[in-house]
Amino acid sequence: MRKPIEEFDEWDYMYNALDLFTNKRKRCQIHLLRNQIFKIKEEFNKKYDVLKVDRRKVTEKIIEKNNAIIEIFEYLEKEPKLFEPIESPLNDPKVVLTVDGKKEIDFERYLTKAERDEIEA
Repeated sequence: MRKPIEEFDEWDYMYNALDLFTNKRKRCQIHLLRNQIFKIKEEFNKKYDVLKVDRRKVTEKIIEKNNAIIEIFEYLEKEPKLFEPIESPLNDPKVVLTVDGKKEIDFERYLTKAERDEIEA
């Protein structure tokens, strides 16, 4: 039984790999794939933003609980042992994708035998 036209999405218009023998079909397939990739990236970014907000909320709760523990331990005149949430630089995509010239690894260039002989001569 055929689906109503409203239920079709871009996946239904994709060609089988063996059906991609004309340039027009190949270009159409590329365009459809790019659209799907863009949608997947948008969904990922939305989920990432939600997780980022949730993580911030949980961190704030931990800080509030730590403050309450500190007050209780001050009342008891004892030294508290607290869990301190650490912000990892890997949580920020801008930091991960930034290249710092000072942190780059230096290496010695590999010389071929001909290049070594040329330098020695």
